[in-house]
Amino acid sequence: MKKEEQTIDKIILSFKEWLEGKHSKGTNSTRVARVRRIAKYYNILEEYSCDHCESLIYSLTYTKGDKVDGNEPKTDIVINGDYISGLNSLKQALEEFVSFLDDIGYVSPAKHNKKTIFIGGFEEFKRYVGPKCRNEVNAFCKKERESHNGVCEYCGQKAQLQSAHVTDRPIIIKKILNEHFFQKSENNYEVDLELFFDLFRQEHTPIRDKIFFLCKKCHNELDNKKTITIQDIKNKRGY
Repeated sequence: MKKEEQTIDKIILSFKEWLEGKHSKGTNSTRVARVRRIAKYYNILEEYSCDHCESLIYSLTYTKGDKVDGNEPKTDIVINGDYISGLNSLKQALEEFVSFLDDIGYVSPAKHNKKTIFIGGFEEFKRYVGPKCRNEVNAFCKKERESHNGVCEYCGQKAQLQSAHVTDRPIIIKKILNEHFFQKSENNYEVDLELFFDLFRQEHTPIRDKIFFLCKKCHNELDNKKTITIQDIKNKRGY
């Protein structure tokens, strides 16, 4: 068994003890099982050290509004049954696990300069790292998005807001890859992922200049139909 697997298993056992007395025995067992399931897909401790699991929690968020709008779930975890209730149960378990990590003052052990490296072309990078980029954007834009109180910046209607880029996300990604990472051969990159995500976050600041918060209809008209332009939205903002 890998060292990181041993670590998460040990911490989950402590989580099980921490839960005692908080819920029924059956609920506690279910919460532990759900955290173990998430851990099969994601490195929870690394996500916690990175952003307090905000990006991961966001990826487990799937609402009735998402389903009505035809939005796909944002996670690779497969749910046998209803995705709304299934992902919500995983999200609740993860949120309680985060509270446990907070309570015990969990600090990630030193990495000893160990890096997570991606080697491949741009299309491969988009395929495998792109979903994480999308979730990162929604996580670090959460506070700004909530400040709009569900009102689309373009049409002014109340809706579940989406994060729309001023500069398309793939363009931002390729810019970072070209400017900061060695091209081993044509369209082939060697990417330190921790450094990449630091640079990716920097490219989105200040958020107000990089992101619009739109309803699904306006977002689609901006990105796909091209019936709304970036300048149209800026005009609505008054600049």
